[in-house]
Amino acid sequence: MRFLLMTSSLYLAWVLPLAAAEIQPLLQVDERRTETTEVIPYQEARDEDASVTEPADPPASIDSFAFFAPSISYLQLDHESEAANFELSSDLIQLNLEMELLSGDFAYHRLSLGHTLDASSELTSASPSDAEVKASHLAYRLGGINHTAFAGDVTLWTGLGWEGFSVKDNAAGDAYVRYVYLPFGGDLGLRFDTSSFLVFGAEYRLLVRGWEKYNGGSSAYPTQAHGGGYAVWLGIDYVAGNGRVITSRIRWQDWQVDASTADEIPGSQSRSLGLAMGFRF
Repeated sequence: MRFLLMTSSLYLAWVLPLAAAEIQPLLQVDERRTETTEVIPYQEARDEDASVTEPADPPASIDSFAFFAPSISYLQLDHESEAANFELSSDLIQLNLEMELLSGDFAYHRLSLGHTLDASSELTSASPSDAEVKASHLAYRLGGINHTAFAGDVTLWTGLGWEGFSVKDNAAGDAYVRYVYLPFGGDLGLRFDTSSFLVFGAEYRLLVRGWEKYNGGSSAYPTQAHGGGYAVWLGIDYVAGNGRVITSRIRWQDWQVDASTADEIPGSQSRSLGLAMGFRF
């Protein structure tokens, strides 16, 4: 965890000065710039046919564009349930894939999925032990995108998501945590030079239903009123000369599920901090 925090600090030390130096000029009107240069919208630069060196007028209308974005991530996951005497600390390597579709001038669709490739984990329950951890996620998001108003884009969405992890090969018995949720979020991409964008994003996740099983016990079924989660991220997108986009993200995620005597839910908390690198084409 110390290594990941140190790496994250270095990443933020690199990104935040860019944000401080570049966002303010982007929000100011420069008459000379508007007279001589037309800014390429952020989403148009993602298209392999878009030019980042020769700005052009945005098209009158957009038909449909599809993008694929594979990435690899390193994730530090911590999950704790005091009532169940369960504590997990895991370092995960995950493979992720996002598929985006822009339909018309506004509609935005995104399918996200991912699964663990490798993990190193320690489980503390009745007695400390090593454990095999597998984490997965799947989500569909639908919303709108505005990529013509300024030198960047704004995306808002909702949808339906599922995520969870399982713990095997421990003396106390198998355990798992799974959540179904409704996401409400968005992100903002701001151009800070001819080929780079600073990306901010956040998402609230309303818990619809969940399943928690600890130390070989029975499952618990939290309802919508029993908790939720959120995620925030910061990153940079770099548009290469061939139109492909190299992406980087640092992401923090938190889940809180409240205890419920009626539903026999012990209550739990999950936190994760991750670094991801990938590309979009």
